Amino acid sequence: MSELIKVGRISDLTETDITTFSATNGEIAITKIGEKIFAVENMCSHARCKLSEGLIEDKTIACPCHGASFDLHTGEPLNPPAKKPIKCFEVKVEGEDLYIKL
Repeated sequence: MSELIKVGRISDLTETDITTFSATNGEIAITKIGEKIFAVENMCSHARCKLSEGLIEDKTIACPCHGASFDLHTGEPLNPPAKKPIKCFEVKVEGEDLYIKL
């Protein structure tokens, strides 16, 4: 069963910066690109580095350790060394409040 968790407000997000939120099942990286907000697990599937320390570019998030990048829509790895996807979370906006479905 999924649960909606309030993670902040839209005004807390700055374009292409990465904010983190600690959930019961791990840390989540949250970013805003244009009008779209993305939420993904904050660990690279290759070496478990924190993706929040990486870069956002063209709707991808790049791992700071070995350069693997992931599609923010699907979590799929786009280049080696990562081979496994990262988890993506559904984002819901209600007024200014931002929720993630766990």
